[in-house]
Amino acid sequence: MAFSVIDPKEKERLLRTFADNIHKSSLREFSKKHGYGDGYLRILFKEDLEEDEYKYLQESTEIKENQVLLNAIPPAAPKEENLYLDFDEFYAYLATEVYKRIQVEPAEEKEYLKLLVVIRDTLGLQEMIPTVTDPEEKEILLRTFASHINKSSLKEFSKKQGYGREYTIILFKEDLEEDEYAFLQELTEIKENQVLLNATPPAAPKEENLYLDFDEFYAYLATEVEKRIQAEPAEEKEYLKLLAAVRDTLGLQEMIPTVTDSEEKEVLLRTFANNIDKRCLRKFAKKQGCGDEYIIILFKEDLEEDEYAFLQELTEIKENQVLLNATPPAAPKEENLYLDFDEFYAYLATEVEKRIQAEPAEEKEYLKLLAAVRDTLGLPKVVPTVIEPKGKERLLRTFESNIHKLLVGVKKFWN
Repeated sequence: MAFSVIDPKEKERLLRTFADNIHKSSLREFSKKHGYGDGYLRILFKEDLEEDEYKYLQESTEIKENQVLLNAIPPAAPKEENLYLDFDEFYAYLATEVYKRIQVEPAEEKEYLKLLVVIRDTLGLQEMIPTVTDPEEKEILLRTFASHINKSSLKEFSKKQGYGREYTIILFKEDLEEDEYAFLQELTEIKENQVLLNATPPAAPKEENLYLDFDEFYAYLATEVEKRIQAEPAEEKEYLKLLAAVRDTLGLQEMIPTVTDSEEKEVLLRTFANNIDKRCLRKFAKKQGCGDEYIIILFKEDLEEDEYAFLQELTEIKENQVLLNATPPAAPKEENLYLDFDEFYAYLATEVEKRIQAEPAEEKEYLKLLAAVRDTLGLPKVVPTVIEPKGKERLLRTFESNIHKLLVGVKKFWN
């Protein structure tokens, strides 16, 4: 009577003993549901035992349909021992040992994995790849995929096609449907608006799946693209164009945050201050937008010239408003600020006052342009009250010559 091993430590010891027998030759036999072994160690299926029922009478009565027998005799074991493993546990054991083999024989990886897949199919198993849900594990996995986010992958994503390398791949549902049998598990888990990120060793400790909704996937791409642009500023336009194409393919409308916080608003307005010059004032006087590569001020009429590009803004802006849009590096992220015409005019007046202090010779020109902007915006003429010290001093200097003339006239009258 062979001794049946059930103690976990004894089981672990016996499995280590069989490790040397897990190689391509044995895997080929297991893939045909045939046993394999030498004089002292044998791995057998129920079908192998039934070929010699008399010899394996004990084992034939103990083994179940979905089990294999690991049989060891001295000197491979202290005494003859039997270990029964369910198919799923046996397959997990094989996978662990195959992974060790691949580390030693990396050139044989494809062959080993192919054999392992055939065994899985022969045993009637559908290997359940774990899905990553833990936030920390998810973050680690996303960092692993970061090197994939480049122009080549973005071009593929913009066509809703997967992209990857040997150990890491990003796939759409349409990609999975091209091989329904291989991706049976994933097709039962993935949703219509999701992508699959699949990683296998050595890119991950074990094969793992991560599913991302399109909006989360796009946000991830945008973050990585921003890093790419910082490293390759000359490629910015190309990256942003590709990112927009991906967004459109995924059917997303990127929502740019609107600044409402007072402090953030003040910071953003300071960012735009350098753009309040005569060139922009002339444009504003014609109700035309003005800006540069990273910051721009637009009227609703400007947005309507490209309704698709400004779909979000056109749904948010009011008739009597302007849009101030800033993108990195002018702002931490793309931001929108909407100002009513009166608030916008007040902002322009404040910045024009600063310009006049710096360029007093241009005062008349600035004030003329400011008045033209006011009229274009349909705002009533309001005589501002000067309270700012420097403005007050400038205004008093303007009156100096008139006061001198008045004093001379009074003197002549009394004489």
